[in-house]
Amino acid sequence: TMIGNICLFCTMKTIILQMTKVVNFFNSSHYWGGQLNDEARKLGVKWKMKQNCESHFYALILKSLSVLAYWYVLNKVQRY
Repeated sequence: TMIGNICLFCTMKTIILQMTKVVNFFNSSHYWGGQLNDEARKLGVKWKMKQNCESHFYALILKSLSVLAYWYVLNKVQRY
């Protein structure tokens, strides 16, 4: 499939792996996930990080949009 070919591309594979690590860390940590969501709410981000859903393509899009929406928040939290 087209999405499969995109995911196999070396650069995309690296980016997807990094996004997955970030999303998994914050979604699995009650404390750090809560801290991140509090900061995100203060900055106007209205949803939580998402990862899994019905299709591989939709999961990739949701994960990408989540990390993009949280990009500023993640950079702000990283400075602490």
